Amino acid sequence: MHENNHDRDYRAILEIINLYSLAIDTQNWDLFDEIFTHDIVADYPGKTWTNLTSWKRDFAALHLPYEATQHQQDIMQLKFQEHEARAITYGQWLLVRKLGDPPSAEWRGQGWYEDEIIRTAKGWRIRKRINRMISSVGSLNRPEDTHPVEGIYRSSLKAEYEAGGLASLRVV
Repeated sequence: MHENNHDRDYRAILEIINLYSLAIDTQNWDLFDEIFTHDIVADYPGKTWTNLTSWKRDFAALHLPYEATQHQQDIMQLKFQEHEARAITYGQWLLVRKLGDPPSAEWRGQGWYEDEIIRTAKGWRIRKRINRMISSVGSLNRPEDTHPVEGIYRSSLKAEYEAGGLASLRVV
């Protein structure tokens, strides 16, 4: 069976999206260099980064207190246009401060990512990532956060689409 360019590109993008979970869960922040462009725009609830160096530094500090994390992602939509692609990826994550502690030492969340991905000389890289959280339960990582953080955050896929968002669904 002959693999076409579209299949290779899809597999390459799937690999970088999966590598994101591995990078966070191993806290190997140098792997971000294989996933994102140096001028990445990473828009997460509460903070936006505009370069890879500061994002790696801040994510390392954010995840340092956790003894274990588990991030899972599934590509739900991927559209190509020349040397660019757009993806919507569902995500779930669990962060545990100390293994064996009560559930209050955990933070769970779910939502989705909207990615703009470009082909570079080094392969496919994400140049813009928006994290849309639907909900989270538990406490954040900072010691000063003693109260649970729970709630509904940004939106839903239905609401985003109806408002004209989700550009990745509109790539022709």
